Parts: sequence; C-alpha cells; structure tokens
Amino acid sequence: MIHPFHSHLKPYIEGVIESRRMALGYSYKTQSYILRCFDFFCAEHYPEKTGLTKEMALHWAQRRDGEHKKSLEGRISPIRQLAKYTYFSV
Repeated sequence: MIHPFHSHLKPYIEGVIESRRMALGYSYKTQSYILRCFDFFCAEHYPEKTGLTKEMALHWAQRRDGEHKKSLEGRISPIRQLAKYTYFSV
C-alpha cells in the first residue's frame, strides 16, 4: 500500500517506489518510509517547490544531533534514488 503524499514531489516519489519495487522484487518498505518522511519535510519546508532541488536535498542531508553516520547514509540513499528517477523522468 502506498501512503498518501502531500508535496509536489508526489508523482516522482510514487514512481520511484513503484520502479524500485519492480526492479528489486521486494517491498522497499524502509526506503518508502524514508521517502514519506522526506515528502512531509518538503511539504513543510518547501511547499512552493514543484521539483527536487539541491537546496532541498542538502537541507534534508544535514546530520541530526546524535545521528550515526550509517543512519545518515540510510536516510540519504532513497533521496539519491529519487533524484536519479526525477532527472531521468523529465
């Protein structure tokens, strides 16, 4: 089940989730959750943006207090996939 998305990135997020599920052959649940969190982040901080920007990605990629390097990498990886998907979908 795909959860509702709220930012203008909705079609891209849904597209990358579907394409990754088809390519990988598994649920892509953790990455989908991270993309959902990113969607809420974008809707809150960048409601006017209609596409993924470097500014948005860098803001998301800021290391949080107490966040381990591997957790940061895991949070960034799905956004990297989203960026690739967005770039090649245009």
